Amino acid sequence: MNQLAVEAGRGEMLGRDFFQRNPLSCARDLIGCELIWNSCAGIIVETEAYNAIGDEACHCFVRPSARAFVERNHAGAAYVYFNYGVHWMLNVMVKGREKGFVLIRALEPTRGIALMRKRRDV
Repeated sequence: MNQLAVEAGRGEMLGRDFFQRNPLSCARDLIGCELIWNSCAGIIVETEAYNAIGDEACHCFVRPSARAFVERNHAGAAYVYFNYGVHWMLNVMVKGREKGFVLIRALEPTRGIALMRKRRDV
């Protein structure tokens, strides 16, 4: 089973309540946190925030299946989708008063760098 966790520092994992706020606040506060997936980890250095409803830049704006995903999943749910047949995108569900997503755009690797290179064929 793959585990995805976000650590805020001092060994604290972010709980679901962290993601029960507006997307912009979550996106800002995720910068500097460590994203951990199995033996790989990295510091989040760049994010983007999207509202699920009414945001034309959001990937679910024209996709009914993505809007259904918003309703089916809880705050803090992470998922990956293939954008334009080119890029894999990691998003985290945000469900406060406004529902939306935070796109994790960039990490500074801290652990598992050799495995990351192998996965990217670098």
